[in-house]
Amino acid sequence: MISEKSTNFDEQTTIARANFPSNKQVDMASVNNCYSGGQQNLCVGILYVGMAKYAVLWKDFYLSSEKYFLPTLKKHYFVFTDEDEKIGNHHNVTIYHTESLGNWVQNAMFRFQAFLDHQKDFEICDYVYFFNANILFKRKVHVKEFVPTEKDGYLLALAPTLYRGHHKDIWPYERRPESQAFIPYGQGNYYFQSAVFGGRFKEFATLCKTCYDWIQIDAKNNVIARIVDES
Repeated sequence: MISEKSTNFDEQTTIARANFPSNKQVDMASVNNCYSGGQQNLCVGILYVGMAKYAVLWKDFYLSSEKYFLPTLKKHYFVFTDEDEKIGNHHNVTIYHTESLGNWVQNAMFRFQAFLDHQKDFEICDYVYFFNANILFKRKVHVKEFVPTEKDGYLLALAPTLYRGHHKDIWPYERRPESQAFIPYGQGNYYFQSAVFGGRFKEFATLCKTCYDWIQIDAKNNVIARIVDES
């Protein structure tokens, strides 16, 4: 079970097909140590953005992830934060000191740029996942549940239970055609939240680049999608 402190998510997931300055030198030796080959020794990268008040949620997230998330695999955490001291020192954590852009909307929109700026650091990982700062793991999450395969397009995202059973026209898609996120009424197969997404490194990097490019096009047209980066 994965949960947010204010919202419970169904334990099943549906498989989906500005500037963040960093001034900390990455010690990639500790990252390299997590890779040893073989399915049960895959390296999983976990991206976490803990800015300002959200940094206080890190400890609970980290401890629950270490205990429950893909317990048979190697994990390395890449943390973007302006509260370095609240993250602490861990052998499997890389911190990127990252100044907040002012509010969660701007930080959410431009996190894809931060991910792309540091994607070379993530290449050692076979799979990469992003989790919202307030995510907690409540039970063990195993490989067969959370590692997408070729038939899934090697990508995974969270489809919340909130909209299941409701007509797609009430899903909070972006309906303005001037936005790159535009989905007309009557169309769309799933609605995915941005709280959890990831997959094989290559496909994850492509997803981030596509989202970044579309956000930039919208920004040039003075458009912010309805649910920001989630749209």
